[in-house]
Amino acid sequence: MSEAPPEPCSRVFRYTTIGCEILIFALVGWFVGPYVFGPNGEILGMLIGILAGTIMMFLTLFYLAGLFERKPQQESKKRAED
Repeated sequence: MSEAPPEPCSRVFRYTTIGCEILIFALVGWFVGPYVFGPNGEILGMLIGILAGTIMMFLTLFYLAGLFERKPQQESKKRAED
């Protein structure tokens, strides 16, 4: 009986922390916002952090799903020959 190889620890860690990316970026934006956007920039920094965290979350999901992997060029050459 052949079993599938275990997932690397880094990939398992990425799966479990996907939802935390938005929270981390929002907190960073909350603390950095006043330094970048002025004395009342917490909210704007947090909103920009939430948007950045959401984009990073989707990029991570696409990467883990395998949508960013390139197909070998040999397959495209075989299709062109057929």
